[in-house]
Amino acid sequence: MTANLAVCYVADVNFLVGTLISLRSLRRFVPPAEAEIHVFFLNPDMELLERIRHSVAGYSASVHPLIIDDKIDLAAKKWNKTHVPHAALGRFYLEPYLPAHISRILYIDGDTLVVRDPKDLLDYMPPPDGLAAADDISYFARNDWSRFGARTRSYFSGLGIDGSRGYLNSGLLLARRGAWKRIMDDAIDFFDSHSDRCRYHDQSALNAVVATRRVRLSPTWNFQTPFCFWNVAEEIAPHILHFTEYPKPWMGATAPWSFVQDLISEAAGEFTALSLPHPRLSNVEAAKYNRQNLRRAWRLSTYAPLRLHARRREIRRLAAIAAL
Repeated sequence: MTANLAVCYVADVNFLVGTLISLRSLRRFVPPAEAEIHVFFLNPDMELLERIRHSVAGYSASVHPLIIDDKIDLAAKKWNKTHVPHAALGRFYLEPYLPAHISRILYIDGDTLVVRDPKDLLDYMPPPDGLAAADDISYFARNDWSRFGARTRSYFSGLGIDGSRGYLNSGLLLARRGAWKRIMDDAIDFFDSHSDRCRYHDQSALNAVVATRRVRLSPTWNFQTPFCFWNVAEEIAPHILHFTEYPKPWMGATAPWSFVQDLISEAAGEFTALSLPHPRLSNVEAAKYNRQNLRRAWRLSTYAPLRLHARRREIRRLAAIAAL
């Protein structure tokens, strides 16, 4: 039986380690008969691309070169200074390179780890015009009386969106192929015209155009770093972890992801021979980040207990009302 679902990753050379770790974790649960895996390597070194193809052959993953410089005038765009790499725009352009028999597309960011069987997600069929995605951390800050809250409201206003209706995180997206193409084309048009408003590049453009076509997924399918500090993991029971903040767990054992460090280290070790860019934290640097995160959790519970309570309540509500 040929799978009609393509699980897609887009990575430049600096994000390949995380991407390979993620696809390996996916294959622990998902056999090739249930989903194809396609990795799009942005502006690749072709010799390295061939070595990656060989290294993931055992996981039945296909690796493709993806060139976007001829599709979008990157030099002409106003780039906001965020952690979002330009490579994130690659998801806009991957659809034409997929085999003809693919009818659904599941895009996953490379800084993720599948820790529970995602079968329900892989079996889910979004509406014909729908794009399924979970909410981003910015959604939870939209009403904060803080500088970040004010910036978030201004940012949402610039995109022309009503934050109370949700704001998706683009790290995991699922759609039927036709809907994917239409929504990505609309997002490309918006980014072409309004890159100055797109603080988070592709994610901003998608939120600006998706409107009522967005289908809400539970946070269990896109469990982002800040959620760890809200003590909701037991209630939400995450299936897919999303390492949305620096440092990434393959750089060293740092909170809040130390509980998956063994899985990360084992997976990273498998791909050592590829000699990919793989920055590592020293013990001193790791300890510094751990202290920062401990202080962050303490400040939230000590000085903003009402905010913490509200966020826990909201994340539970989102899990309850989600389509999946």
